[in-house]
Amino acid sequence: MKGCKNSSALRRVKFLFWVVLGTLPVFFAEVVSGSEHVSFIPHLGFVVVFPLYTPHILVLSHVAFSRGVPGFYTLFIAGTVFGMYEAYITKVLWNPWWGSLISVAGVGVMEVIVLVFFWHPFMSFTIPILVGESMMIGSGISWKMLPERIRRLIKSRRRRYMSFAALFMLLGIVQSVTSPLSRSFSGFNFFTCSHTDPACQGMGEVEWERARYLFPLPSREEFFVLLAVLAGMYVFLGTTLRPEALPGLLPQVIIWMIYLSLFSLLALNL
Repeated sequence: MKGCKNSSALRRVKFLFWVVLGTLPVFFAEVVSGSEHVSFIPHLGFVVVFPLYTPHILVLSHVAFSRGVPGFYTLFIAGTVFGMYEAYITKVLWNPWWGSLISVAGVGVMEVIVLVFFWHPFMSFTIPILVGESMMIGSGISWKMLPERIRRLIKSRRRRYMSFAALFMLLGIVQSVTSPLSRSFSGFNFFTCSHTDPACQGMGEVEWERARYLFPLPSREEFFVLLAVLAGMYVFLGTTLRPEALPGLLPQVIIWMIYLSLFSLLALNL
């Protein structure tokens, strides 16, 4: 492998990985669902959703990988923390736009179950990490995070490619139902992922091997910077996006209890 051996090349690849990794939860969680059809062009989805999702996945990935390659359950719990932004930012867990079918003490039961414990753990966190690592790093560590039963089903490289193909076909069917325009931008996103080769950035062989087997995720110092950015996003969007939907004390206390439970479970798993 040719190229200069310098840390600046590693930083460029690291930043590129961050950008592409940040687009993946936007695609899987927003474009596929039809919530944001055009998230990759300059409009509300681009200037709000992408800057919100990127620090989320980077901060939580740093936490999940802080003690080595995490298990599937650790990824799931970190993904539920990701999904809790639907409380103080979108206010959907309290007052969804579509009206909550079942509400207990001001908290939407179905919204918590579907968004926090299903949609975001998989579509915003786990699947983007698996796809991002497989397409951009290719070390194989992402498959070690899956449950043993699933690993046995896709133990060969051919089966992994077939599973990706089946996933993309399924997503294409969903997108064809939602918006033709979204297919163009999401397709560009996957083209970027599958054709990103760090060797093209002038990285030396030793540096590339180091990055290949370790996620190029934020360092400890970068983590705190991104955490501050994420906190700023919570303050800014929490006070400007649907402030009238913020409920009284009791519904907020319930969300605090959910936060405390999820943080405790995540700490125990780490």
